[in-house]
Amino acid sequence: SSWQEDVLTELLPLIAFLRFPFAKETPEGHNKRAKLAREIMSRLGLSIKLMADLPGGKPRLGNEAPVEVLNDRDYSVSFIGPDTSTDFFVLPGLSRSALMRGSHVSIGDGENTSVVTTVNDGIAHGRFSASGLLERKRAFIPTESSARIPSFTDFDKELARHAQAGGFDSIALSFVNSADDVHEAREWLKQELNWEPYLIAKIETSGAVQNAEEIARASDAVMVARGDLAVQGGFHNLWRLQQETLRACQAVGTYAIVATGFLESLHTNSFP
Repeated sequence: SSWQEDVLTELLPLIAFLRFPFAKETPEGHNKRAKLAREIMSRLGLSIKLMADLPGGKPRLGNEAPVEVLNDRDYSVSFIGPDTSTDFFVLPGLSRSALMRGSHVSIGDGENTSVVTTVNDGIAHGRFSASGLLERKRAFIPTESSARIPSFTDFDKELARHAQAGGFDSIALSFVNSADDVHEAREWLKQELNWEPYLIAKIETSGAVQNAEEIARASDAVMVARGDLAVQGGFHNLWRLQQETLRACQAVGTYAIVATGFLESLHTNSFP
């Protein structure tokens, strides 16, 4: 509903950024909506940053459409790449050691979970903790794993090309782990695309919180995460991790964006 022209016309004068989640829509769809936003901005005399939010290397289920899942039914998932014999597959894939019998998996922002019952040659079997509609391309993250999620993948670079062609002026980097991730992305964008967009680092793991000050110094702005940070750091600790990140940004004078969703999630979830 946000993308209706009349809604955008009312919304745009109230905001500084318009975020486009590139993990959940095609670049062509986003570029079409960005064009509409620019037309409205021009008509209203507004200057708002169009943010291409890149997905990073977060493992996601590959379903292109929502799927109804039941908590009393076994499912299979290939976590090392597409496999037509399984119910789901994960992209990008996980290492073969990432899942084992008894592994706990968070799905989406933790609205569903699973415990792995068996693993055989890159295929895990288990059950969902709750029945319901599984939205397309939800995250599939082993909660005990300490594996580093890449920030600026080859797929992100491909999406960055689309974002530049679509007239975006701001890039959000997901799963930034350190200042090196920001420097690497900034250098690639400059050298390969001759492009210097406004760079926003998303801090989504407790490890990144420990490096928040150096990340803030390297970035134009920092986005304080919610869902992924709660999954990885525990939602009881979320307020503390967010506060530490905000204080790091204040210490070096870097803008901070607090990603919200608590109130919406509390309508349907047992935790924020």
